[in-house]
Amino acid sequence: MKLKRKNLMAILPFILIAAVLPYIMRVSVVPLQDIGIVHWHADPFFDHYSHFRGQFFIALSLLATWVWMSRLLTRKQQFEFNSSYYYIGGLFLITLFSTLFSEHTSMALQGFPARYEGFYIWTAYFLTFVAGFNLLTEPQDQRLLFRALLISATGLTAIGFFQYIGHNFFATDFGLWLMYPDYLAEFRESVDFRRGAGSMSIAFNNPNYVGSYFAMIFPLVLVFFLASREKSAKLFYGGLSAFYFLAVLGSRSRAGWVGNAIAIFLLLIMMRKSLLKQWKLMVSLLLVFALAFTAMNHFSNDSLRRSVTLEGRVVEEEDTYVLRDVRFEENRAYFETSREDLVIVLEEREDHDSVLQFISEEGELLPYGEDQPGDGSIVFTPDDVAYEAFRVVFQDRVFNVYFENHRIPMVYSEGEFYLLSYDQTIVDVIHPPSFGFEGWERVGSGRGYIFSRSFPIMKNTLLLGHGPDLYPLYFPQHDVLGKAMYLNNPFIYVDKPHNLYLQLALNHGVPALLLFLALIGRYSFYSLRLFLKNTDPKDFQDLLARGVFLAVIGYCFAGFFNDSLVAVSPVFWVLLALGHRLTHDLQKKHPAKV
Repeated sequence: MKLKRKNLMAILPFILIAAVLPYIMRVSVVPLQDIGIVHWHADPFFDHYSHFRGQFFIALSLLATWVWMSRLLTRKQQFEFNSSYYYIGGLFLITLFSTLFSEHTSMALQGFPARYEGFYIWTAYFLTFVAGFNLLTEPQDQRLLFRALLISATGLTAIGFFQYIGHNFFATDFGLWLMYPDYLAEFRESVDFRRGAGSMSIAFNNPNYVGSYFAMIFPLVLVFFLASREKSAKLFYGGLSAFYFLAVLGSRSRAGWVGNAIAIFLLLIMMRKSLLKQWKLMVSLLLVFALAFTAMNHFSNDSLRRSVTLEGRVVEEEDTYVLRDVRFEENRAYFETSREDLVIVLEEREDHDSVLQFISEEGELLPYGEDQPGDGSIVFTPDDVAYEAFRVVFQDRVFNVYFENHRIPMVYSEGEFYLLSYDQTIVDVIHPPSFGFEGWERVGSGRGYIFSRSFPIMKNTLLLGHGPDLYPLYFPQHDVLGKAMYLNNPFIYVDKPHNLYLQLALNHGVPALLLFLALIGRYSFYSLRLFLKNTDPKDFQDLLARGVFLAVIGYCFAGFFNDSLVAVSPVFWVLLALGHRLTHDLQKKHPAKV
């Protein structure tokens, strides 16, 4: 297959976005603005995953737009209107106005530290979609992009698999050389990769985004495996499906699993007739998947199997021991639990010495043990077994109260107790507005808590959002008690909503969310109508259209538990553009137009 030079120029930006961009990990030293320093406490900031990659993506989106515009200006290509432009144009305008009217416009333009998904990146998403719809028109270009995507996904899976068994490519000398430019060479030996064996983040920083990526790739390849007629093609795509399934499992991302499950369910409906004839083949593939799961679970010491369940659900029942509230009254800290309440008192004496006291729910003074482990701390533990879930560790002027395994940092200042927040400031106990997820706050690694505290923020973004990527500035970061109980870390900084749709509603505005849903809904409606009428794909474009549609669906359903990120989202926008083009061309055979 030979490509003309002009066709290669048209397809090259999209190949680089879909196949090369996911690999990029290059450290950038980024100076922070005032508000960034206040919230991030680092200036400059060493970014590994987003900033350099984002600049590269912006350049590629501009290149694709320039190629398209030059073709229009030289009349090598006619302008082709598509109603999806209404939605993209609306998204752009709302994003623009949310940026201009933001309280922090300069940060909204660039994005929040470590994410850098501000106005510039979102504009690049929109440009990628429009340029892709107009340039990805030739079957040979579409085939080349598909092949490049498979090669890229295969390499990423290999990197992820070796990470899973304890061999991280990016921790090698060559990997560190790729990540750190020469002027930062001194930092190569001190880099700490947080995740070891039993997990894979590839080049995406977080395994959750591995889940989002393979929620697109796995169903896309599965379509070709099930619909291919030649044995060699079935063997090839079956092997790829099994290989990519390792990444689906290794990500341990429930969001990715949900996205894949919904996409595969739609696949079974779309190809129901042909699948009934291939039941033996499907059983064989399921056996391979079961073998892969067993092997991956063995490497993870059975933690993969435990990840399949909804761990950490908190339900108010008689046998559930939970901390319900904490309040302070001068030198007294009241801890209300689902069983016995406890009061901790710091009694100051005339000799300037202080005595810690534990008082029961009935007002009785509780005896306690005192221990000094040798690290400069003092550990106080009530002797009464009814309060054995509590202990107090005093160190560096901070009272760390532990309830079960939850740490609540308190400071005593000027005769009163306070909480110690993420930025080392002392704050009162706050109870931010919440909506939903009561008793389910820990579901999804604390997503229930994050969602419930994010929904009330939406009342201020009914028209315009706070600005792209500015979610962390409006989340109740000083909710120390909530973070301690539901995120297991009172000092964690919540920088993302873990939900694509909340991200759009809060950062861009509710109208932007509605436009995005309309864009996806319209594409899904026409695609499903087309595919359900014809359950037997005839050619490569028909197959690719189905696979890309399921990739989009997989990403969107994973988006209920993952947000957008520049490491993965550009691939989605390329596939969304390609999907619109394919469905548009196939729909020409029918009365309705897309």
